[in-house]
Amino acid sequence: VYHLRRPLNEEGLTLLSGDFDQLHNNNPYSPLIKALQEFARLILTGNKEDIEQWRTNILEAVSPNGQVLIDVLPELELIIGKQPPVAVMPPAETENRFSITLKRFIRACASAKRPIILFLDNFQRAEQTTFKLLESFLLDPSMANLMVLGCYRDNEVDGEHPLTQLITRLRDSGLD
Repeated sequence: VYHLRRPLNEEGLTLLSGDFDQLHNNNPYSPLIKALQEFARLILTGNKEDIEQWRTNILEAVSPNGQVLIDVLPELELIIGKQPPVAVMPPAETENRFSITLKRFIRACASAKRPIILFLDNFQRAEQTTFKLLESFLLDPSMANLMVLGCYRDNEVDGEHPLTQLITRLRDSGLD
């Protein structure tokens, strides 16, 4: 997969990757965050005009909740600048705000001109929170410029595994 990065980039695609490793298995969204940190660093390698365009697009998408993402993606502050603090909310509302803001961020970054391919390795180690978030991404028609590729060890996944259940729900909804 990593050898595909350069040819895909030349074709106008961005390949990001993350791994559900055993050491960080209890950190929700850790491979997704790693991939988005990689993306933020990629943006920062651009020229000033490109970075300013990214800044404008991202701020339009995530304001007034930019700090929610900076808390997990500190590199993002170098692109969008310091953001106002967000209100403290109960856990369910905090998770919902994070999910919505993250979706808006990815939607602003993945375009028809520059789709994003998100490769996630060791998918069998993902936890329920990440499965739920990714399912919301994949079932949202406005996220059409994001492709998620997952690699997993089928000998570690049975019919009751959350990954198997996710795949079934996605197929039932018409996605493959």
